[in-house]
Amino acid sequence: MVKYGENVLIEGVEFSNPDKVFFPEMEFTKKEVAVYYQKIADRMLPLVNDRLVSVLRCPDGRKGKSFYEKHCRNFPDAMKLVSVVERTTGQKSSHACITGLASLIAGVQMGVLEFHIWGSRYSDLEHPDRIVMDIDPGQDVTFDEVKKAALDIKDRLLSHGLRSVPLLTGGKGVHVVAPVIPKADWNKVHDFTKAIAKQMEDDDPDRYISQSGKAKRKGRIFIDYLRNGRGTTAVAPYSTRNQKGAPVAAPVTWEELDSADRSNLYNVTNMVDRVKEKDPWRETHEWKQYLSPD
Repeated sequence: MVKYGENVLIEGVEFSNPDKVFFPEMEFTKKEVAVYYQKIADRMLPLVNDRLVSVLRCPDGRKGKSFYEKHCRNFPDAMKLVSVVERTTGQKSSHACITGLASLIAGVQMGVLEFHIWGSRYSDLEHPDRIVMDIDPGQDVTFDEVKKAALDIKDRLLSHGLRSVPLLTGGKGVHVVAPVIPKADWNKVHDFTKAIAKQMEDDDPDRYISQSGKAKRKGRIFIDYLRNGRGTTAVAPYSTRNQKGAPVAAPVTWEELDSADRSNLYNVTNMVDRVKEKDPWRETHEWKQYLSPD
């Protein structure tokens, strides 16, 4: 068995093979991924703490095998396991829950290159505190068209009294995120976002589609409202992505989205510099908006 450097302790987590290269294009190592999370933790943790998480594990780095996992058994103790009643079966199962920086480091130790979070906090699991509309472009859709779709969603949410912010996913798309006071339940949020997606398709069927079938998606944008369901997840803000160049999911302002030319604009290097500047989502912490539970 090849060993990539001596074990080290990072945020109280025993860290093995710290010198293993996770992003070969940049020679970016496993330890450097952990250090990235240390440097951006103050910005990321308020958005992800107390959330259930599914992860994309790539134990041998970006070019190795990868697989999704939500239970995270056999992870270091810093990745807390909590009991959740599954809606479909009524049975309890264990889920991973982020409780601080050490949880993220524990993930990296186990080869996690992507964190995907629930839309609610574990402390109020049945009431989402964020609404996410995922703009998923099909083949031949330009990023300018993706940005126009984001603005369309922004306006539609605003017509319901909900302000929102954009997230560059680090892949091809954009998430439009509306932080809310957790009052409405999952069914209400799901139905609300489904209605928006369906209305967008009805208004402009040549541009938008509200169903996930890839065969119908060429040249159109899938307005993915399915992130707003109990047990579904969306990529966490500031999470690394398992893609060439080590991109990260980047919160931006609407003004910054207007000037962006791609979704993978930020990576593990330039995001560290970016978090030294003002928080692009800082104003959302003052918003007192909610979706009516009625």
